[in-house]
Amino acid sequence: MDSYEKALDIDVRSELDDYFYDCLNALKSLYDLYKKLGKNDDAIYALKDSIEKDISAPFMIIPFDDNDFKGSETYNDIVQAYTDIIDGSWHYCQSNACREELADLYIRYGEYDKAIELYNQISIENYKNIAETYIKAKNYKKAIDTYKIIIKMYPDNELNYYIDIARTYEEAENYNEAIDYYNKAIEIDSGNSDYYVNIAEIYKKLENYEEAVNYYNKAIEILNKPCKYHEELAECYERLEKYNNAIEAYKEYFKIADDELFIYIRGSKLDTLKNIAYLYDKLNDIENRNLYYEKAIKKCRELIKEYKRNKKEYLKEIADIYIKIGNKEKAFEIYNDLIKNYNKKISRNKNNYGLFEKQANLYLKIDDKESVLETYNKAIEVCLKKIKSFENKKISISDNDDKNKISSYMEDLSYLAFFYQKVSKPENCINIYEKLIKIYEENITDDEESTFYLESIAELYIKLNQKDNALKTYKRILEIDKDNNEAKEKIEDIESGKEVETACIFGLSYNRYK
Repeated sequence: MDSYEKALDIDVRSELDDYFYDCLNALKSLYDLYKKLGKNDDAIYALKDSIEKDISAPFMIIPFDDNDFKGSETYNDIVQAYTDIIDGSWHYCQSNACREELADLYIRYGEYDKAIELYNQISIENYKNIAETYIKAKNYKKAIDTYKIIIKMYPDNELNYYIDIARTYEEAENYNEAIDYYNKAIEIDSGNSDYYVNIAEIYKKLENYEEAVNYYNKAIEILNKPCKYHEELAECYERLEKYNNAIEAYKEYFKIADDELFIYIRGSKLDTLKNIAYLYDKLNDIENRNLYYEKAIKKCRELIKEYKRNKKEYLKEIADIYIKIGNKEKAFEIYNDLIKNYNKKISRNKNNYGLFEKQANLYLKIDDKESVLETYNKAIEVCLKKIKSFENKKISISDNDDKNKISSYMEDLSYLAFFYQKVSKPENCINIYEKLIKIYEENITDDEESTFYLESIAELYIKLNQKDNALKTYKRILEIDKDNNEAKEKIEDIESGKEVETACIFGLSYNRYK
């Protein structure tokens, strides 16, 4: 036994050599030593490791006189090694290559049914890859046709492909067909809550809240416990103005443990309490409204202890709640304390216009309009100073560091436009929008990624009331991406003379250089 252990140590250290498995004797020696030492898992691992380096390596240990090899322990180990890689690999190329090698082994020893099963698996994977490629190319019809071919070839696995077809129809925005195929899946597996949720989400997207409620309830019935879908259900009931039902759904959602499945992010329970209070207010149930707002205040104080760095955020939440329950005095006390706190911060960070913005919002809360205007004007001064500093520098678009500076410059421009709107000087935004358009245009190419910038340009043209230019830009988007439904809708709205909504200026400023 000691000799085997020493030999094994030599062989294992030899494994560091990349060319180790090119040698028949070395692989066989290592495998045999593991088997003699009773280390069967290590023996199989050695075979799997050899496959990673040479897909056919295990065939090296098959004896020349192999009449009795089928069914032997070594035969079974080789099968196990290939099977483990097939089952554990996330990369279809590797798993299919192993299927082919294992199929060759089965054919060599007359296990034809097993070989056929492996070739069938390879065939399915190839068809799936074809379908997925069609989806990426947005050729949804051919993708669906391909999935239907798989179903005809392998009807026993139709459930999985009904789901694939449903998701493809959903991506193509053919929602009726998507619902039909999710229902086909339900006919086969009625106990899977996911299928009901998928249908509910489609109905919610279509603003058919009655049907959305129906399917969310079916999913919840299957799960039979408080779950994240109670929140979705509550939102649908709220849309239907069924406020009592919405309250009950939110209360169920609130029962979920804070750490269960990471459903709750920081403050989620606070939001739920506020939603319940808001709905009681809708019902004119002031007693319960105030009860749940008090619970929300208590939750804020808990969050302050847990997340001290967000103390100001939660204090503002508390003040906002006090306003809602009519306790203006307590609210103003908190707002004024926060304003004083921002005065200290601003004295240390005079070039941070974000602090001025937050302070201006607090002045607005206490209805101090003069201070609001004064604070926004200070923010404008800081913005102009930063913008002027950038414009005096020589910037190279090809330099990555400079790209980051351009992104910051775009954010400064966007904030400046926002502040001008706040002080009722929209005419000062015109030059800013034109500068942003120019920056986006510098990034445009003929590939699909450019729609990212063209969408922002179109929205800026709408803000400038240049609808003809906006229309041309949306049409240009369709030349690059003919399936861009948002661009189609915008074109339809502009051509019909309908009022076109645009994103917040910050939504555009985040479309930075990539």
